[in-house]
Parts: sequence; C-alpha cells; structure tokens
Amino acid sequence: MIEVAAGAGAFDVPVGHGPDALALRHDAAVTMTPQLADRCRRDPVELSLDYPNVIGHERTSAALAATAAFVLGAPAQAIEAGLGDFVGLPRRQLVVARKPFVLVDDMFNAHSAATVGPALRGLRSNSARFLCGVAVRGNRGVETNVQQGERLGRELVKLNVDEVHVTRSAEVLGVTDRATDDEHEAMVGALNA
Repeated sequence: MIEVAAGAGAFDVPVGHGPDALALRHDAAVTMTPQLADRCRRDPVELSLDYPNVIGHERTSAALAATAAFVLGAPAQAIEAGLGDFVGLPRRQLVVARKPFVLVDDMFNAHSAATVGPALRGLRSNSARFLCGVAVRGNRGVETNVQQGERLGRELVKLNVDEVHVTRSAEVLGVTDRATDDEHEAMVGALNA
C-alpha cells in the first residue's frame, strides 16, 4: 500500500495481486491499472520488474517503488531504467566479485531464506567447487543463531556445498555486534546438525 498526498488530496494505492489492487503485481511486472492511470491523469502502463538484482521479495519492494514513481509522474522508461540500475543492497545477495570466482555477500535470515537457495542454485550449477563462508553476527542470541544455522544448513545441503568456513563478527555495526562464544558455537552446532 502506498499513501499518496497529491495536489488533489490524499489517496491510498493498493499494490499487489488482489482484486482491489490499483497497481497489479504479476510475476516479473507491475501493471498500473486504468483506474490508477485515470487518477494520475496518465496512460496505463506495464513496468518490468525482471532485472538481475531484483529477485525474490525485492520484487515487492520494486513494485512499490515503481508505483510511487508512476504516481509522482516519472516516465515509464525512467522507472525501468532506475530498477535496471539497482545493484542490490549491501549484504543482500550482492555479487561482490565474478573473477576468479563468484563471491556473493548476503545476510541470511528468516526473510531471505526463501530467496537465498534459489539464487545460489544458479551459481552452483556453473561451479566446479562451491565454497560457503558464514560470518556469525553477534547480538542475535543463541536461539536465533541456532534457528538460522538450521535453515542455512538445509540450504547448503541442497546446494551440495564443498566446504563451509565459519567466521565470527568482531565489529560490523559496533561493539554490540561482536559474536559471543556461545553464539558462534550455536551456529556451528546447527550447521553440523
């Protein structure tokens, strides 16, 4: 849902799959419906969300951003160019290097669990050896690290990873981000389970 405060007054723009959606999301595109286009005094348009760095739940964010840009008057070509230029968020399936190997930086959590596996499977199919580095982040607690380690472990087994290297966070966001021995051991134990 996008809330718009426009010159003609405020209105809500439902974005999604439902029958009340004014910006209709489907597969890898979002359609600005005739009802929304009329409200914005524009022509209806379908905008692509099919870009290499716009995957999984990020397509929902892209649909919201595209809708907001449409409502604010941005041309369709400019909206698509902006989405195409998106390089990903830091620590969110960010391809850091492609040669001599592919290095992907991702913050694995419950929300990204559904997209990490499918995204990495494409990389795995093109790799003779597949290594995974897991940095244990602090301030999450033992229970959270166990849960994430179990989820990540299941994905790594599906990917047939050759090696897993576990490190611990010393200071990413500050001293409170330092992983404790208990948090580190919880992650390693869950990955081994």
